[in-house]
Amino acid sequence: MAKKKRETIVSIMGIPFKFEYVDKISSEGEHLAGITHPSDRKIQVSTKDNESAELRESTALHEIIHGILYVTGQSELLTSEQEESIVVAIEHGLHGIVDFKEGILPEA
Repeated sequence: MAKKKRETIVSIMGIPFKFEYVDKISSEGEHLAGITHPSDRKIQVSTKDNESAELRESTALHEIIHGILYVTGQSELLTSEQEESIVVAIEHGLHGIVDFKEGILPEA
């Protein structure tokens, strides 16, 4: 993984998650736009795969939803495929109506 960018703490239902932008994310040979490490309470968003602010916000929202499912225990009830399809549906449904307050996410 390449060098890290700015980071901040995002509270997911009162649980602090370290949120950071990185140049590139690779996992098991795949390049990813974002990733949530629930047990480490860490979210990463790739700046290379999310060049526009809109894509970064969408990916951040996607990863935060993964965090919500983890914190609430719902991810334990779902297969990876089920969780991903639910997260994508919620992300697309919310992205158009969620207004990210300035300073909520670090600048990339």
